[in-house]
Amino acid sequence: MNMLATFTIASGALSLLSLFILHFVSPEYKPSWRMISEYALGKHKWLITSFFLLWGLSSLLLSALLWNVVTTTWATIGVVLLVISGFGEIMGGLFDVKHKWHGAAFLLGVPSLPIAALLICYNLISFENWGD
Repeated sequence: MNMLATFTIASGALSLLSLFILHFVSPEYKPSWRMISEYALGKHKWLITSFFLLWGLSSLLLSALLWNVVTTTWATIGVVLLVISGFGEIMGGLFDVKHKWHGAAFLLGVPSLPIAALLICYNLISFENWGD
């Protein structure tokens, strides 16, 4: 496996592990009722910061990995949106929920991600060997 792909998977897995652990060490925050950013108000701020930074890193690494793979203009726009989302995710880790730039982090990170995923996947699904 390519080194960039390995780092992408590792940072994504560590990001999810941080979030998973956070749910157990901070049971006072119910993710079904609150935004995950609010975990930064608790005792384990470093875990939510790790989650956002690793998630952003994973998005940026995936963007670098996909840049030369996608073949259409729309998919390239999707990769650019994934980069924007990655910066928003990293900003979410740097600027907690009380910071004035946290809203901008949300605006960059959240809406662009599902649009990027749709545009990229629509292109990748047409690759003959993608499912192998």
